[in-house]
Amino acid sequence: MDLEHLYARLPTFLQNAAVSTQGLRINRWRYGGEFERLLAEYLERQKLDSRSLRVYQSSRLRGLFKSAAHTPFWRERFAEYGIDPDSEDPFIEVQKLPILTKAEEKSGVDSIANRSFPRRELIGRHTSGTPGSGLVFTGTRVSEQETWAVWWRYRLRHGIARDSWCGYFGGRSVVPANQVKSPFWRTNYAGRQIMFSAYHLNEKNAPFYLECLRESRVSWLHGYPSVLSLLASYILDCSLEPVRSVRIVTTGAESLSAAQRSLIERAFAARVTEHYGQAETVANISECEKGSLHVDEDLMDELAQVKKVLKLLLRQQ
Repeated sequence: MDLEHLYARLPTFLQNAAVSTQGLRINRWRYGGEFERLLAEYLERQKLDSRSLRVYQSSRLRGLFKSAAHTPFWRERFAEYGIDPDSEDPFIEVQKLPILTKAEEKSGVDSIANRSFPRRELIGRHTSGTPGSGLVFTGTRVSEQETWAVWWRYRLRHGIARDSWCGYFGGRSVVPANQVKSPFWRTNYAGRQIMFSAYHLNEKNAPFYLECLRESRVSWLHGYPSVLSLLASYILDCSLEPVRSVRIVTTGAESLSAAQRSLIERAFAARVTEHYGQAETVANISECEKGSLHVDEDLMDELAQVKKVLKLLLRQQ
């Protein structure tokens, strides 16, 4: 019996324990080690002027080149296109390179992987496959922590405290598919998350979701726009009692349409803000307090597979 089937057969309280145990493991990986230092540095870099930011980007890009030079794929490509990893102006060098395609990455995964990183510092990561097909790759613990540092910088800007409880509406299958009675959520106590099942959300079950939110008095909801707007539509269409404790709703993983934003704002009487990040850390885009989207130009990870971040740098020229 695999772990998924074993989990499905557990009583709800043990499923909560399993979710919390996994949450504790994830928290230690994301927020241990260098995280606090990285977050402090990202907060401090908000003050950089354009010239200082350019200096910082140049330094990180040179480091990216040197890291990539440890891999067979990039050594060959650097030689083919005359790349000097030690150049004083790495932005000139990066413009010489063609865009790395998804097909090239999938076919050359072994030669792209950087073997110089200690195995204990590596973790498997994957993308959702939104453009058509997902990618599986390896990242370092520091790269994962950098990603979460920049995400928490965005959240802190909007008044979300690190210890805030979150009502999470994502794609995690935390409730067995064959369950027909409430509760349609599980609690990650370590991560301070009430994880609601997107697969059980319908007009019949929506009142149970809202009752849980009211009883828990969470002030922050986060999740896919498609799921949050679906719940919002049930609130409005069925004239359900709103959740008055909610103050802010953050979205990710999907693009947030104007119609979805309006629907969620009306249903929860709360501010809605959008964030767009990627597992492969090609780009990170955050909505500011004034409602504008901004590229987080200081996020320049040195992933273990040194990859399409180069594409972002080209777009910045």
